[in-house]
Amino acid sequence: MFPRNRRCRVSPMVAGFVAAFWVLAVTACGSRQPRPTNFELQEAANIGAETQPTSEAEQVVLDRLSKLPSNKPTQVGVSLVLAAPAYQAASNRRCRRVQIGADALTWRPRLACVVVGDTWHFVPDVFEVPLQPSPLTEDAVPPLR
Repeated sequence: MFPRNRRCRVSPMVAGFVAAFWVLAVTACGSRQPRPTNFELQEAANIGAETQPTSEAEQVVLDRLSKLPSNKPTQVGVSLVLAAPAYQAASNRRCRRVQIGADALTWRPRLACVVVGDTWHFVPDVFEVPLQPSPLTEDAVPPLR
């Protein structure tokens, strides 16, 4: 298409733009990431508080949680337990939603996570909606706005 004996000439302006782009790309991509502050490191290490089991039955559930089948109501001691499949949380912990009750009508939702080793602990569930009426509203579930 182009004759072989012609040289390809680039205008000085285009060459300047290419050189400037190359310098910016190399310096931007090669720069070091800023070091996290002590506050950021502490926040990253904060994996959340544990909540204690409210009964011996809940402690038995925690002790057997890794062996419970998923999505199948199972009798554990005096309690009926429905455990969801384990998942990897954003906190990099393995967690499982658990519902515990005397029967299917009295389920109490809990969230359990492996905090250290293979030991399960109940942790606060930030997405849990309280089932009892709030003192601020008449309804059991806050109204959507």
